Amino acid sequence: MKILSVISTGNELMYGKIADRNSSFISNALFSSNIEVKYHFTTGDNIDDLKKIIQFAMANSDAIIISGGLGPTDDDMTIEALRQIFNFSINIDNHAFDKMKKVLLSLGRSFNESDHKMAEVPSGSKIIKNRLGLAPGFILEYINKLIIALPGVPVEMISMFNEEVLPFLAAKFGKIIRNNVTAKIVGMKESEINEKVKTMGVVINDCIWGITAEGGISTLTFVQDGARFNGTGILNSLKQIFNENILRNGLLLPEEELLEVLIKNRLKLSVAESCTGGLISKRITDIPGSSLAYSGGLIAYSNEMKVKILGIQEELISRHGAVSEEVAGEMALCSKKIFKTETAVSVTGIAGPGGGSSEKPAGTVFFGFAIHDEIIVFKREIIGTRERIRNHSSLVAIDFLRKHLIRKMGKPE
Repeated sequence: MKILSVISTGNELMYGKIADRNSSFISNALFSSNIEVKYHFTTGDNIDDLKKIIQFAMANSDAIIISGGLGPTDDDMTIEALRQIFNFSINIDNHAFDKMKKVLLSLGRSFNESDHKMAEVPSGSKIIKNRLGLAPGFILEYINKLIIALPGVPVEMISMFNEEVLPFLAAKFGKIIRNNVTAKIVGMKESEINEKVKTMGVVINDCIWGITAEGGISTLTFVQDGARFNGTGILNSLKQIFNENILRNGLLLPEEELLEVLIKNRLKLSVAESCTGGLISKRITDIPGSSLAYSGGLIAYSNEMKVKILGIQEELISRHGAVSEEVAGEMALCSKKIFKTETAVSVTGIAGPGGGSSEKPAGTVFFGFAIHDEIIVFKREIIGTRERIRNHSSLVAIDFLRKHLIRKMGKPE
């Protein structure tokens, strides 16, 4: 087992202006490997602090990944800190330099001497190309230690890590992926998932396992060395205890499985959205091939548009309010009729932070479903920010329809 330290650098991290996504990504990416991420360090743009952390990490790790501090400004200090430790000379990566010059000129920006710093790399290092940005990364080998430096911009760092760092680590340390199984669980709290996993007993004996949750979807990962690993047994047990809450193996999102069920059963779906503002439609159409099952959607945000576009009766809104079971059900039914689909989903609610009342506080959301000749309506009270209420509402709508159709028609294989 190799030990790795992750160092994230930048004053913006220390000030809390942005979150450190890079450390969590790297740790998650290596969770199922024979490389253990043992330390996370975060430091500002102070060269002495950075040097101390690098030296500590070197003494306690086999490899270090540094994200941030590669760029043209005075506060980009990663290369200089490493130079003072290892005493190397600095070269210009011609590929990065030419790309940077071309990009700057195409944007009508001047090119000055300080921009050269963006293309600097240590002499003798292995260059990591930055396909999505300008600053290259690099790998230094010092005795039996690895120092890997990557830009701090998450989208650039993730691309470079996946495309070049992981293959390099595999070549350097041999097979790095350990026996593992991953499952996606939707619609359950982490504590509930934890209790169910504990009932699996000997099936997961000697496994390292963990739960991570994001956006209402939990990822369960089981890792084990050696021939005793029973991946098929673990997956079969998970299917039994989580039933419809578990996504089919290989899927990442409930909307993927919903589309599979719709397509398998030759069903079309339409959507009528109010408080979610198109998020349900976006989630579905983000999936390639969604046109095979998704007919279309309408965003009827104001009461006027609910009447004019969807055809809701004004009297119904006046009597019950736009945020109500009655209106949610009618929205789904009207969408189904307009698009001539077999299934339809609607959402109407109060995303907040204002606009609520004692009877219907912010976070009150009604969901409507028209499935063949069946109308289903229910209410949820969702706690959180406006963004969370909207995002979670889109998940609830998609996941309820997914589970309902699976109960009626079975899980796609």
